[in-house]
Amino acid sequence: MSEEGTIIRLNLYYAQQGSSTPMTVHHYRVTNAAIANDDVVAILDDWLENDWADKWTDRASNEASIIGYDVQEVSAAGTVIQNLGADTVAYSGDIVSDNASAAVSGLMVGYTNVPKRRGRKFVPGLAQTQIQNGVFNAATLADLALLALIYIADIPDPGGTGLLRAGVLSIIGMGFTYFNDSVTVSDVPAYQRRRKPDVGS
Repeated sequence: MSEEGTIIRLNLYYAQQGSSTPMTVHHYRVTNAAIANDDVVAILDDWLENDWADKWTDRASNEASIIGYDVQEVSAAGTVIQNLGADTVAYSGDIVSDNASAAVSGLMVGYTNVPKRRGRKFVPGLAQTQIQNGVFNAATLADLALLALIYIADIPDPGGTGLLRAGVLSIIGMGFTYFNDSVTVSDVPAYQRRRKPDVGS
């Protein structure tokens, strides 16, 4: 059982040409009521299929895909307390194109009410054809904006009163801070330098 206050980490794993395994890492905190561990995994699986992957595939290369995820309970210091579940998936991009170079990503920033505490999300696997004159085209930027709103949104438990609230886990500050309603998206492709395998943002 994930009691109220439990911090949940969702790791998404991607595959794309010319790259090690990119990741995006998402943090939530259980609020309002406890949620069974199996239900936490099921809620995030539904969120991945119906929200994140649904919008990501719109602008991703058909040479890129989301290939799996795992869900963990973590401490305020980011240490894994227990693994709640994992699965393989296969969500491939819809655009027939090479993906952008390995470390080139979309970039979104979610803000909190704590100064300088914010969440950055690098989005891998976007299609090279969607970058024109050094910036994302209008359609891609619009979809990245929608993806950014998904990134900062809370996820309700459809079977109860629990809620997974999205936010930022600060390892230095040893605390979890909820997103406010502010998020920005860059029209300029970002470059995420991946220093070692299995580390993502």
